[in-house]
Amino acid sequence: MTKHVAVAYWKGGDEYMDSQVIRTSRIDKITAWGGMSSVKHIQKFLTPGIDLTALNPKYSMSMIGRDTFSTEAAMDEAAIGLATLAGFYNQTACANTRIVYVERETDDASMEQVVALGRKMVAAYASLPPMLSTPFPTPNRELEADMAAIALEDDFYHVEGDTLNGGFIVSKFNDRVEFYDKLNNRVVNFVPVDKLTDVLKWCDDTTQTVGIYPESVRSEIVDLFALAGIQRLVSLAGGDAMTVYANSHHMPPGSPHDGIEPMRRSMRWVVNMRPVEHAETLSIAAE
Repeated sequence: MTKHVAVAYWKGGDEYMDSQVIRTSRIDKITAWGGMSSVKHIQKFLTPGIDLTALNPKYSMSMIGRDTFSTEAAMDEAAIGLATLAGFYNQTACANTRIVYVERETDDASMEQVVALGRKMVAAYASLPPMLSTPFPTPNRELEADMAAIALEDDFYHVEGDTLNGGFIVSKFNDRVEFYDKLNNRVVNFVPVDKLTDVLKWCDDTTQTVGIYPESVRSEIVDLFALAGIQRLVSLAGGDAMTVYANSHHMPPGSPHDGIEPMRRSMRWVVNMRPVEHAETLSIAAE
């Protein structure tokens, strides 16, 4: 198969060059990813005979079950998992956790527990291997301005940390911050919910990776969240950053991604059907 496939990367953006490149005489398939504007831009050149696999922008999150707060050890394990999923590649990937939904009430005692989990997560950032995550060399001024603004509303939010070493925002009510889509630089928003199924209203086909802790909640939520549109459910358990990362990212080549099989869709399939009387023994490769 590889003898008959040529792959090229084209950034796009030049409409004249795009019109010359995107022709059925030159290509069969396009895989587009990036911002929504990139995906929409390429669609105007599509004609019959050219297949588009659109990897649209995605958001990812994590969910923390009530039992996490029953022991200090469970909170420590969850914090390492959160730091890994929020911190790998310095929170630049669509699979990074940016919002953490926590099964907690909004009373002062419960909010103190969520703040404690946030502090453990930020402390865990410092233990992440440099190959996964590092402090940022320069601050994210726009995000820090947003954090500073809501820090003044201490009846509604608790804010700690910065955009250099990481931080967190605890919503003291059942909703996300308005700038949730701008969360970056290892800053996450903790949102209390009465039960994890309340998170379903925030899930759709743009929800990619969902981290969960503890594992006991998986069987209760997997079907409902799959129906809601999520594409990947991974574990925060493990207690070690590389273990958490491996459990959530190491998949065989050709595995599903964003709810589809991009590698399979990148092929043009030809079916060679022989008459029964001309059957041929399958080769090992075909089998």
